Amino acid sequence: MVPNPADLLRSELKTLQELAGSLQPGTGSGKQLSPDIQALRNAFGKEADRVKEVVTKAIFAQARENMAERYLQFHQAGIIQLADQLQSHLPEGNDPELQLATAFFISQLFELLNYIERYFSKYFNLDAVIPEPYRLVALKQLSEPISSVLSAISARLQVQALKACLTDYLQSFCDENAPHPVSYRGLIYLKSFLEETGRVFRRKDIADWDVQLPATLVYLNFNHLGFFTYYQDSIRTELENTATREQYLASLSGSLTRVKGLQSKPAVAYHPAWPNIKTMLETWLSDEIAMSVLQRERGPVRSPPEQDIPPEKIVLNLSVAQIACFTRLLYEENCYATSSVTDILRFTARHFRSKRQEHISPGSLSKEYYGVSQVTAAMVLDLLQKMSARINKTYFPVWAAIGAAGFALT
Repeated sequence: MVPNPADLLRSELKTLQELAGSLQPGTGSGKQLSPDIQALRNAFGKEADRVKEVVTKAIFAQARENMAERYLQFHQAGIIQLADQLQSHLPEGNDPELQLATAFFISQLFELLNYIERYFSKYFNLDAVIPEPYRLVALKQLSEPISSVLSAISARLQVQALKACLTDYLQSFCDENAPHPVSYRGLIYLKSFLEETGRVFRRKDIADWDVQLPATLVYLNFNHLGFFTYYQDSIRTELENTATREQYLASLSGSLTRVKGLQSKPAVAYHPAWPNIKTMLETWLSDEIAMSVLQRERGPVRSPPEQDIPPEKIVLNLSVAQIACFTRLLYEENCYATSSVTDILRFTARHFRSKRQEHISPGSLSKEYYGVSQVTAAMVLDLLQKMSARINKTYFPVWAAIGAAGFALT
């Protein structure tokens, strides 16, 4: 019978939770499974199958999309929590039968999660942290590919900055005991990363790995800020070898053409909350080209005289990331009278400093500008909300009083 859509948020995990709670040390004895343990295993397996059936019927019931999504993700979170709970008790039991039964329960929960992910991926929360036992098993299986790619990075890459950001990323998965939460999306990306880079390193026809591998990383949307900075620096190195403004502009245009010609795998990202690495590079190069054209029209650029350099920077009680976020907000709201992001970033880096960093380079400010994190955005939002409250209180006291009265009535 198809369940009523009104019952979509009802939990179907109660029996599984009760059966998991029945696993107590000493339930079984000897090498063979006792009837009690065997009965628990059979009951858990049948209940897991029942949950699959009920979930499937519920999703195909005539319900709204948002209700189906909430229903599945509610059960996904409950299954993950139950698996972590079983894993936390696994090392404590000395009874081998209890160990086997607990491992069986965990495997059934994994199968249930995989079923939901496979058949209802539209509603599956890929950003949920995977169960701890799942993480340990997955990283154990991936330890050899990770080690192989790390060895290839060390042996074949020459540029230290590129080696560093790739090594930092992969080594974060090497210590199985490290408290390193991994989401389903992060694990899927890691597998794709190892597969693609491993395929590149196995090729015999590549003469320059420092050229070929970055193209693969752009394809994988490896929008790691360390990789973004490396790519910027590699282009700046080429620009330093130009002798004239025309050569400088031609080199920038060539770099932009190469970046635009690179392929990018859809719907994948090292950091889903950050822009695509191609977008970051194209935006930066477009700004550099616009700045170069403007400078060519104005004539040769001379270094400012010593007296024009500000003797002291204004200290802002903000981090570099927060300064970059404010700068981006002002630019996107058309508060600046110039369209050149490069000019704005250079001016900001020249005249301001953060609360902890005396010197801000335009490069580091650019990196933060194009990669504002959700944490930074939240802190800036909090400050903006305080500013808004201050404006209401100072300049619109009547509105503020009405708002406070309305809040009190609710």
